[in-house]
Amino acid sequence: MPSTPISKDFSRDAGGNEKSSALTRAPGHTPAGAPLSPEDAADLAPALAAAAEALPFGDSAGPEIHTVCVYCSSSNALGEKYKQLAAETAAEITAAGLKLVYGGGDVGLMGIVAREVKRQGGHVTGIIPTFIKDKEVGFLDGDELIEVETMRERKAAMELHSDAFLVLPGGFGTLEEMLEILALKQLHRHDKNIVLLNAFGFYDHLLALFEHFYTERIAGEKCRALFTVATTPAEALHQLIHTPRFARTDKWYETAGEE
Repeated sequence: MPSTPISKDFSRDAGGNEKSSALTRAPGHTPAGAPLSPEDAADLAPALAAAAEALPFGDSAGPEIHTVCVYCSSSNALGEKYKQLAAETAAEITAAGLKLVYGGGDVGLMGIVAREVKRQGGHVTGIIPTFIKDKEVGFLDGDELIEVETMRERKAAMELHSDAFLVLPGGFGTLEEMLEILALKQLHRHDKNIVLLNAFGFYDHLLALFEHFYTERIAGEKCRALFTVATTPAEALHQLIHTPRFARTDKWYETAGEE
């Protein structure tokens, strides 16, 4: 399978217009970076409902998620439970009829997810910097392997090609990808679902840090709505597809330190 070298501004479409994804989701889960108290949920509900009417992001009648971007570890040293988690995630993605977009590698959890999706008849798009592909760690048996020059271009291309984002256990690269897509959502650059798969309590300490942000008023409580947390692949895919779309009308720079 030939790879496709590309270098472009991934934040805009072919006509030069700023790109946004038309995601639609059905009710069923409270969007939250961590569990909300009943009081917090009651405070958030009116704002989210009102904003949903104002945002020009698609039709809320049903889901329109076709591709999911998976961020995860490239390490082969992870324990068997993480490898099994990756395989189960691939099965859920395929069962949901979603196409996979990921970092293009054939190593670690990345490789497991890609190989399993492809083995089960799913569609795989890998996006990989040339300098990484040259190390012969790219997955060459997918449907498409897009080459870019830099890590920044890789992240932008992954965002462009994806309707939602799923974060599996991973290291510094995974964390960077997750935080960038969260920050872009906070800045109202997209409204796509982001799900953190906190299997085995892997991200407990990260979620505790986020709680520290809210306590210290570095980030506003409403930032909980930027993503959801799941503990199993099945729960994660359900949230990706059925969580109500992100809806905010407040200015991002007015949210820090809110009561």
